[in-house]
Amino acid sequence: MIKVNQVVSAAEAQRLRHVDVLGVYVGSGTEHDRAVATRDVPAIRSASEALLSVALAPSGPVTVEAVHQTVRDLRPDYFEFTAVDPEKTADVRRQTELLEEIDVPKVANGFFLLADDLSLTDRTDYLGLLRAAGVVLFQVELESVVDADCRISASGRKAIASMFADVPVLISDRFRRISDVPDLGQRGVSFNLGNDGAVNYDHSTRSMSLSRVLRATSVPERR
Repeated sequence: MIKVNQVVSAAEAQRLRHVDVLGVYVGSGTEHDRAVATRDVPAIRSASEALLSVALAPSGPVTVEAVHQTVRDLRPDYFEFTAVDPEKTADVRRQTELLEEIDVPKVANGFFLLADDLSLTDRTDYLGLLRAAGVVLFQVELESVVDADCRISASGRKAIASMFADVPVLISDRFRRISDVPDLGQRGVSFNLGNDGAVNYDHSTRSMSLSRVLRATSVPERR
């Protein structure tokens, strides 16, 4: 599975028509430079046969009512959200209650596996709680299994593969092509469109231009 996030136009969607899921970040446009207005989403969806994942920019509280309205208006295939810190039990409870009210498959983002921090592999109870609330995919940024300068250890990769065997995960890493991605048991890969180093909708800092995403997914650049 290939998922590309922060798509902002039908033109981008049309060039990404080979991917499986397009992610859009819906807001007023002031929260993030790649947030899109609700009215622009139907054109993005119509430009591709990909599934649609919608995340809401938090200009205010993300309420059940706001999500239900978005689902009614846009009919997404997935509702996407950034998971709260599992240590904040009150926030976890509120998040879970909200998710249980939403009758759409969910994508949870905001997860990281780092060379010096693999604590996510010990959070299977939290991930299981999210799955019970309807989460069907988790987006995880790795740092890194392909970069020799900050490579996760062999024992760390073994722990990751064990987690991925039980949890449906899309990964991002510093790979240039998806053919370079080692098989850790992940369900696929994800990319964030945007300027390199910009803070993304999921709080990660790794993003790519459209041309780089097309190269990474082995689609020739149009001339």
